[in-house]
Amino acid sequence: MKGAAPGGWIATASLAAGSLAAPLLPQVPGPGWLGLAVCIGLILLPLRNTRAFGLALLAGCWSLWTFHLALQDRLSAGRAGEVLSVTGTVVSLPEKHPDYTRFRFRPDDATLPRNLLVHWYRERPEVSSGERWRLEVRVRPPWASVNFHGRDRERWLFANHIGAVASVRKGEFLQAANGPGSLPG
Repeated sequence: MKGAAPGGWIATASLAAGSLAAPLLPQVPGPGWLGLAVCIGLILLPLRNTRAFGLALLAGCWSLWTFHLALQDRLSAGRAGEVLSVTGTVVSLPEKHPDYTRFRFRPDDATLPRNLLVHWYRERPEVSSGERWRLEVRVRPPWASVNFHGRDRERWLFANHIGAVASVRKGEFLQAANGPGSLPG
């Protein structure tokens, strides 16, 4: 390509390879190991012969750190089945199905995951994005059954930063959305 830096494709390929290699590890390394790998990657960057490896290492560390943060924001197995009273905000457009309504809910309680996938089965009112509710929910970790011939629901939950799945037992409307089409950050 005219005007492109010589060897620029190597940097792009290194970043892609590092990012794509990260999910192949059997487990996510702890923050200490990731910090050490970042230091090594930074040492390798200025050296022309090892720059591509340094870039791949840094990209892999970035991906693994993202995985680490997502795993930290999940409901622990010990809390499975707990019934909680949770106040928070609806942060997605509710999906209305014949038997239930499903939406993402951001609780105010910092001890809970940042995003809950909520299913409301019985006596469900109209729910809109941006509304605040107090819900009594039964929570469970974002696990799913193994399905060898279909989509991987647990992977979908992880990729969408869902830290727990909940079903509503009862709810109390608290406040309407701030404005049309408003979703909290």
